[in-house]
Amino acid sequence: MARLHGHLEKMRLSAADLSAFVEADLQFHLELAQSTDNTVLLDLLQSIRSLLRVWSDRSVQDDEHARLAIVEHTAVYEAIAAGDSEAAATAMVTHMRTAGARLAGPTEPPATGPLGS
Repeated sequence: MARLHGHLEKMRLSAADLSAFVEADLQFHLELAQSTDNTVLLDLLQSIRSLLRVWSDRSVQDDEHARLAIVEHTAVYEAIAAGDSEAAATAMVTHMRTAGARLAGPTEPPATGPLGS
């Protein structure tokens, strides 16, 4: 729990440095896999680490995205700390959905510009 908390704190402290934030985010997820002794997930995460970094870089594009990701990671951490596996799973599903939505970006074209005017 201390290492997981440390990664969360690094995320909070580096919200303005997106490169450092992404690294702390990745370490948070790797720590979760290691702490659960989920060797399949850990091997998968380590195998696709470079892809995860690109995904994180793209899904956290500004301070607001970082702030939202911190809120989501905090919910996961607090549920684990409370021993509430159902809440932890729900928080992680929520985080993965919203991170995926951030990665996908806006679903509608901008209202202004050459085609939107």
